[in-house]
Amino acid sequence: MRYLGIDFGTKRVGLAISDELGMLATPLEVVEIAKIRKRIGELIDEKEISEIVVGKPKDGSNMDQELKEFVAQISLETMLPVHMQNEEFTSVFADQYRDYEKPRARQTKKDTTKKKDESAAAIILQRFLDKQK
Repeated sequence: MRYLGIDFGTKRVGLAISDELGMLATPLEVVEIAKIRKRIGELIDEKEISEIVVGKPKDGSNMDQELKEFVAQISLETMLPVHMQNEEFTSVFADQYRDYEKPRARQTKKDTTKKKDESAAAIILQRFLDKQK
């Protein structure tokens, strides 16, 4: 069973994927919000995704309504189970992991933000997978 992890954002969405056994999450990519629904459909077919896990921000977040609409849309479009997972501090953890990476020449702020978004998606997904054990 393979899972897709999603770190939802208003501009970009971080994606992560699990292994076939549903035990280990790996950062996958970052997609612009305008293209995310199409990309999720492609990944479901390409990677044989069985379930989706979406990061849920702390209550009272100003993204709540947009996130609810997004989850409702992908649930209807994919017909797959969609789970919500607490995403508290995932960006902080993603930043800590990034600090251990070797800096690359000509690395832009956009590059590091993308890495952070896909890493946060992997942390969200891994938290969910760990709870399933």
